[in-house]
Amino acid sequence: MDGLTKVIPKTMKPSTAVSTIVKDVLVKSGHQVSLTMPAWNLQENTIQGDWGKILIGGNIDDLEVICQNDIPIKTYNARVRLTMVIADAQTGKIIHQVSTASNNSLEHVYFSEELLGQQLSSAVTEAVEKAFESKSLQEKIQNALK
Repeated sequence: MDGLTKVIPKTMKPSTAVSTIVKDVLVKSGHQVSLTMPAWNLQENTIQGDWGKILIGGNIDDLEVICQNDIPIKTYNARVRLTMVIADAQTGKIIHQVSTASNNSLEHVYFSEELLGQQLSSAVTEAVEKAFESKSLQEKIQNALK
């Protein structure tokens, strides 16, 4: 990351928030990303060729944010586990599936919804970045883009 942490708005659905973070991670790593986000059930037989070249979907397997309100220190904990599925939309085939997890915690002297949101955002971003760091996945994406 570049030192700035985007915060997931509390009114945003978790699935939309994760999709937004996936897009941000891909754009920061130099990929072009479509503005549209088609609903996909992660099944090969529902992939549509007009969705672009690479299709990314997934599940939020576990998502938890807790603030332990002890005096004088507040402890923020965020935990996320994601499954990411990457498909070649042109062939209609799933080319990669990966599960990742991340935990973040912070101790602070006061409670803030913003700090809580930052911990959740950081945990989700870290899990997404882990999903895309595999060399084999990068090669599969490059091959599908040819």
